[in-house]
Amino acid sequence: MSVSPARWPCLDNLRTLLVAGIIAGHGILGYSGEFGWTYQAYRETSLAGLTQTVVLAVVGPFAVFLIALLFLISGLLTPGSLQRKGAGPYVRDRVLRLGVPWAVFALLVFPTLVHWLDRGIRHSRATWWQDLRRLVPTLDTGPLWFLPVLLLFSTGYAVWWRTAAMSPRMRRGGAPTGRTVALLVAGVAAGTFVVRLWLGLDTNQVAGLQVWQWPECAGLFALGTVASGHGWLVSVPPGIRRGTGRAVVAGVLVAIAVVVAVGPTRITGTDLAGGWNLPALGVAALEATLTVCGPIWLLAKAQTRLRFDGPQWRRAGRGAYTAYLLQAPVLLGLAVLLRPVPLAAEVKALVVALGGVLLCFDVGSLLVRRTRLGRHL
Repeated sequence: MSVSPARWPCLDNLRTLLVAGIIAGHGILGYSGEFGWTYQAYRETSLAGLTQTVVLAVVGPFAVFLIALLFLISGLLTPGSLQRKGAGPYVRDRVLRLGVPWAVFALLVFPTLVHWLDRGIRHSRATWWQDLRRLVPTLDTGPLWFLPVLLLFSTGYAVWWRTAAMSPRMRRGGAPTGRTVALLVAGVAAGTFVVRLWLGLDTNQVAGLQVWQWPECAGLFALGTVASGHGWLVSVPPGIRRGTGRAVVAGVLVAIAVVVAVGPTRITGTDLAGGWNLPALGVAALEATLTVCGPIWLLAKAQTRLRFDGPQWRRAGRGAYTAYLLQAPVLLGLAVLLRPVPLAAEVKALVVALGGVLLCFDVGSLLVRRTRLGRHL
């Protein structure tokens, strides 16, 4: 079967699994005390300390590079999309696909969810309008924080593509090598360390933009735009695949050791989270290794293991982005439904995680196939 340059099944399948993993992870985080998710402030029960340690040690190192992987995939697809559409239509499409959902969520959906939770659980007497006026200045957008960041990067690249890079050779750039990856790790580590001198790990910024995570996002997006013109959409070079794989194994082992040593609830708000100190520098270096090498390694694996293109995978891939947009109301709704049920937090977390993935993808696929939203999502 020939593959259209506008569609790459392995990337679609990887993105589908990535979105499913993020949704499931947020479902579990609702019952945890580490790394913010909306339901944490309302949870009626919490995961046991040992459970949190195991989850963070096993899943945490891989969860670190999931968002970075989204930016790598976006970067890989951006040059081709620009060539097909042109800079103007491309930017308009990005605004509709990224900017509009973010604005709707920030100004309407999230304030409504918080108002509903406050009234139902905390018995708040505030009106919806009062909660809206209280929440809008911060524009907390939860899991959609990266949409305006990706819109910013995409628009900036489109402007550069249109005005500064007049020759195809300049647009394509040199082929990334192992040395390129190593330099990128060093650059992301340095950028992360500097940013976290002021904005520590898991701290809040206006609009929840998570600026403390931007160096890795920018680095992976830039790598994707360059690598796209050198065959990375088809195959990551074998040497880079092997090197990043070894780096990921080493990084995961170190991350597990750190989590076990310090505990799951002693990372944010400590020297590890940022500041002019060696622990913060070590975390920045470890995180840079995982967030740069992890996405590259996963991309390489997807190109050999996720090449299938059946109807179910195509349908899931088509609805993956919508599923991601739906996760907050779906996960919060499931958690609230389970509140009166006398189950352990571990069981509730599993039900919310798995049920959330299934519901988000089912509803997302339905919206894309049966409504006009499919034209833009």
